[in-house]
Amino acid sequence: MDEPTAALPPAQIDRLLDLVRLVASRGVAILYVSHRLDEVLAIADEISVLRDGELVRHCARSDTSREAIVIDIVGHLPESIDRPPLADAGRPLLELNDFCTGPVDGLCARVPAGEIVGFFGLLGAGQQVLAESLFGLHPASVGRIQLLDATSLPSSPRRAIAAGVGFVPADRKDGGLALGRSLTENYFLGVPGRGRYGLIRPRREDVRASAALRDSQVVMSRVSQEARELSGGNQQKIVLARWMRRPDTRFLLLTEPTRGVDVGAKAEIHRSLRSWVRGPGAERAAALFSADPEETASVCDRVYVLARGRVVAELVGPQVTEAALTAAALEEPTATSHSD
Repeated sequence: MDEPTAALPPAQIDRLLDLVRLVASRGVAILYVSHRLDEVLAIADEISVLRDGELVRHCARSDTSREAIVIDIVGHLPESIDRPPLADAGRPLLELNDFCTGPVDGLCARVPAGEIVGFFGLLGAGQQVLAESLFGLHPASVGRIQLLDATSLPSSPRRAIAAGVGFVPADRKDGGLALGRSLTENYFLGVPGRGRYGLIRPRREDVRASAALRDSQVVMSRVSQEARELSGGNQQKIVLARWMRRPDTRFLLLTEPTRGVDVGAKAEIHRSLRSWVRGPGAERAAALFSADPEETASVCDRVYVLARGRVVAELVGPQVTEAALTAAALEEPTATSHSD
């Protein structure tokens, strides 16, 4: 049984667990795969913890605890993250009250200028749909919203871009790049008003793209080569440079921004993101939507933890650790759970 309760309300989860116990009592062996520790601890006789495709623990239920499993999942004891202290929060560039979209229900959150704010949860918790809604890709039922200078959601990605919002999709090959096109074309992809009177000057664009991509530490031979020829990390740097090099981008939505990226490129991306958000004289912010506790803890100043579309915790500064994020994401939200 693979995540059998992912789409079930609490009452039906209880019914399913009762049925699992009944079937097991009749002599049937059950392999129950889940991120929900409460369920695993409630029904399992033996528990195996996998991390990065490897078995890190197998034991009887009586020989472990919730805390021990959280540490097994994270891979090490909680560590403090070396991050600069939060300055006084700037004015909010995003503020949501009773925001609903897809599985997200009654969300209240704010993203101040100068901060990287995370929306973290297990896969399916709602963070992906939330990011896409803020970029105008999905409709939403909004209580109150402020996004940059607007008090309504953008009706389309084109309007979001015009308002100063950039978007880094979780799948760069499907939604972020045209792999068979040149690096120059990919750098300018989605940029409105590229050429005067609709006329594009390829040589001028090649010069601009070359300078921007080299400043963004993209390893390439020439800007005329196809994007498919680059490594995953360098492909992702192009997607980020597209938004971060534009002077009118003030708010950046990032979904799983370093998925499939090597350790070195990941560190470079995180450094460039921090520098972009906290640049002198800048009034910018970024929201990171992720199911990766390591990345979220490494780069975010504060994090809203989602479970089943509701905020179950808000962690700030030194509270933002991998273990704390994982533990919070495994909590079951109450029927009236909202963020403050």
